[in-house]
Amino acid sequence: MSKRILLVDDDNGILRAMSLLLRSEGFTVVACVDGLKAMGALDEAACDGAPFDLLVTDVHMPAMDGLALLEHLRDAGQQIRTLGISGQGDKDTVLGLMRQGCQDFLDKPFNDIQFLEMVRTVLQREAPGRSHAAETQLLAEIGRYRRDMVTMQERIHSAQGEFLNLMAPEHSLPIPLKLNIRPLQEMGGDLFLTNVRGNLCDILVGDVAGHDQGASYMALLVKTFFEEACRNCAAGHEILQFLNQSLVRQKSLRMVTAMHIRLDLLTRRVEIHNAGHVPMIRIPSDPRRMPEAIHCPSVVLGIFDSPDLAHDSFVTEPGDRFAVCSDGLYGLNRIHGSTGESEEYGLMGLLSTIVRHRDLPLDQLADSIWRDALVFSRHKTQDDLLLGLFEMP
Repeated sequence: MSKRILLVDDDNGILRAMSLLLRSEGFTVVACVDGLKAMGALDEAACDGAPFDLLVTDVHMPAMDGLALLEHLRDAGQQIRTLGISGQGDKDTVLGLMRQGCQDFLDKPFNDIQFLEMVRTVLQREAPGRSHAAETQLLAEIGRYRRDMVTMQERIHSAQGEFLNLMAPEHSLPIPLKLNIRPLQEMGGDLFLTNVRGNLCDILVGDVAGHDQGASYMALLVKTFFEEACRNCAAGHEILQFLNQSLVRQKSLRMVTAMHIRLDLLTRRVEIHNAGHVPMIRIPSDPRRMPEAIHCPSVVLGIFDSPDLAHDSFVTEPGDRFAVCSDGLYGLNRIHGSTGESEEYGLMGLLSTIVRHRDLPLDQLADSIWRDALVFSRHKTQDDLLLGLFEMP
């Protein structure tokens, strides 16, 4: 009798390829595009007395991810073999799978031979099993852990809200602005800071390496240093030099990229000083002119005592728009199911998205870029995301 395998992956191309391969090897395959459908298939198979021999599941999926599916499997007492697959095989992902009882892990992209060998290896192992007493004790411990986790999540969400309030730009900005921020975890290290003095509007876009509370702490320090420099009426290059000296004194091992943008609302002049940050994009109000990236390559902050900062300056037209982001947006990627190759969103992806939607009002343009970028990566992120759009009056 052939082994029964349940496949779960939100990428239809990968799902079809795996299904065809396994069926060609004589396996009976049921394929599901998300965790919720797979949960129904698991429960139905258990009720029919014909449980699956193996569950192969992607980790990062909408609706219900692979970790939640494995947790349901364990809580329901269904003891079947499991194999996790992911294109983001970091340490936290592997540890999460192990905690949920997953027996093995395969990192995308993989070829047919690697996949079949791993499937056969897992099928040769004994299905997991526990005594009733051990299972009861484990379920009680899980209940306690869940209650503790709920309390911890409530505290984290409260801290996240306070952090985002602290990092929010001023409400009294004299320019149209739309900002989208999405931390990868906890509070994140992406920055969008503003300061207004008369006809001058200062904007600092930054990115602190890391996704933990340490990155958030460093982001708050950068905000403090920026506000202090603005109080001293520093020029753009002086602000970044002040930030750099402050970070060097902190002896932090975290890299910080930053771009300072000064808008003179009377002369409509834009002045940029950059320290390792990704390019700003100019979207001309004249529809005959194409959006363009303003490249200012330079080194990051906090490493050298006196870094060389890139500089650019130009006069804009009324209605010119500008897009700034963190490298997390450029780094969005997806795996092609037919080839297994990875494609990055990058600068060209952002530019083409802007071209498609440039006629929309500013808020709608920002939201359309944000939506299209996440759709490109199938809502799977590996870094903090920040996108800010503003317009010269």
